[in-house]
Amino acid sequence: MALPPFQGSEPEESLAADRRAAFAVQSGLGRLPAVLGDLFPEAALGERACWCRQLAEFSLHLHRWSGRMNLVADGDRSALVNKHLIPSLLIRSALEGVSHRQIVDVGSGAGLPGIPLKIVLPNNDFVLVESRRRRASFLREVVRRLALQRIAVENLRLEQWRDSPRGGVDLVTARAVADPAVLFEQVRPILAPGGHLLAFLPTDRSPSDMDPPPEVRTVGWRDIEVRLGLWKQPSGIAHKK
Repeated sequence: MALPPFQGSEPEESLAADRRAAFAVQSGLGRLPAVLGDLFPEAALGERACWCRQLAEFSLHLHRWSGRMNLVADGDRSALVNKHLIPSLLIRSALEGVSHRQIVDVGSGAGLPGIPLKIVLPNNDFVLVESRRRRASFLREVVRRLALQRIAVENLRLEQWRDSPRGGVDLVTARAVADPAVLFEQVRPILAPGGHLLAFLPTDRSPSDMDPPPEVRTVGWRDIEVRLGLWKQPSGIAHKK
C-alpha cells in the first residue's frame, strides 16, 4: 500500500526524509500478520486479514498527516507499528474481566489507542473524544476512509460531553496522560457502576504514588511491553448525566 505522492514546496532533503520514514513504516507493517495471529488466534483468518489491511491503511494515513499536524513525535513516524500500533493492540489483552461493550477514548488525538482497538473490536461501540478541531477532523477522515461502524468522534472537552449512554460507559481509555489518577476522578461521572479507566502508565511515576493507586496490568508481544493502570468505579456509585 503506497502513500499518496508528496506535494508542496518542501525542501528536497525534507521530502527525502519523509520518503525514508514512509518506507520504514511499510517495513514495520510486515509484523502485523504475526501480531494479529498471536494476540487474536480465535479470530478467523479472513477477519485478521481485514484487520491487517485496515491497520496498514491507518498507519500510512497517520504517517502522512503527522508530517503536517504533529500527531506523533517526528522521531516516531518511522516506527509507528512498534511504538504505537502494537501497544494499542495489546490493550485488548489487558481486558480480561473488564466489561468493554462501550468504550470512550479520551484525548484521542492521533486515534491511539482508539482506532486500532476499534478495528479489532468491530462489534463494540466507541466514542473518540478530542478537543482540538484539526485532530478531530483527522479522526473523522480515518473513520470515513476505513468505513468503521459504531464509532463517533466528538470534538469537545470531556466535561462538555452530554451524550454518554444512560447508565454510563463500561470503559474509558487514555494514552498520553501525565496523571491517570487525576483523569480517573474526571471520568467517574460518565462511568457505569463497576466501569473502568484503563490508561498507559507514565514511566516517571510509580503507580503506588498515585491516589488512588491502580491495578497494574503488564502486557507484551515479543520485544514490546506496556504497563497499564486499571481504575475501577465502585459498583454502588451511580453514573451522573
